[in-house]
Amino acid sequence: MALYVLGDPHFSALQPWRLPLGDAFLSWLGTFEPEANSSLVVLGDYTDDAVNPGKVVKQLKQFVNITKQKFAHVYFMVGNHDLKLYKNKPHLSFEFVEFEGITILREPAQVLDIEGMHVLSLPHYNYRTDIPAMWEYYSNLPNDIKNQHYDLAFGHFTDTSAALFDHMTNISYLDIEHICLGHQHIRSSAHYTGSVFPCKISENDSPKPRAIWVFEKKNGKVHKREIPLPLFGEYRAVEYPKPLPATKAQIVIWTILGCESEKIAREYYGDIYIRGVAANFVKKNNNLIVSDDTFVMNDPVEIFNEWIKTAKTPVARPVAGLVRKLLKPQVPQTKSDKAAVTN
Repeated sequence: MALYVLGDPHFSALQPWRLPLGDAFLSWLGTFEPEANSSLVVLGDYTDDAVNPGKVVKQLKQFVNITKQKFAHVYFMVGNHDLKLYKNKPHLSFEFVEFEGITILREPAQVLDIEGMHVLSLPHYNYRTDIPAMWEYYSNLPNDIKNQHYDLAFGHFTDTSAALFDHMTNISYLDIEHICLGHQHIRSSAHYTGSVFPCKISENDSPKPRAIWVFEKKNGKVHKREIPLPLFGEYRAVEYPKPLPATKAQIVIWTILGCESEKIAREYYGDIYIRGVAANFVKKNNNLIVSDDTFVMNDPVEIFNEWIKTAKTPVARPVAGLVRKLLKPQVPQTKSDKAAVTN
């Protein structure tokens, strides 16, 4: 018996390649054979949104069915994408999965024993008024919780093990042998499993391969091993009209460089997933650098948010807030607005 830990699945239909990415992962999961009578913990964020189209719900249902068939018990932890307000009431997107053999980890700082290991569960939460905010509460847990020794801790938040632009939650004061966190999609520290596949181009390269973690307790000691996940998806660039380079990824999302339009790229390369085209670019030290007129920025605030996630130097929150405010599109004034100002 063992305990398997899997990162964020993030099923979605927001881009043309997201459903195929989910299908590739589910196809592989259907062939995966864990040790008999083992359990599984999934670290949150099963979908991009709390309200989803039918095809995404279908993938989530398939994921639930596969995991239930392969594991003696499955624990689904709540992530930040899973709980939203719906008609002013908290709504959990995967509420329907809780039946025999499946437990939803939703209670903050819940203590459990799983496969002979003492476990602390730290799911994402909001909309609570009976306890402090998540990063504050988890950083200063009550004595009856923080004074215990834990073989494992599972969570869905950013801790202080990596310098990332996010609310930092300090759990370093706890006596935990192994920490397993979702939320961050690359393995930015030893505490993160990484998501099942990169959801965005900024998540393409992870310091260590995305993996399923496996824990077993033998003779009083917890042993950990990793099973690397296949390369379900990858973001790549190609210089038009060069041929597409070989890749091991099952789903490839391309940026076409030196091409005037996506229509031209599709006529040349055929049926591929195209993230965007870049007419102008330069090379520096064998790295491709796209010019500032490469893409039409539909949402500059989103692009800024993606940049600060990967920036090596943290950005102060007041500064980031000011930049977001400046980047927001300004509503053009009508003639009547201008007249009102001048009058």
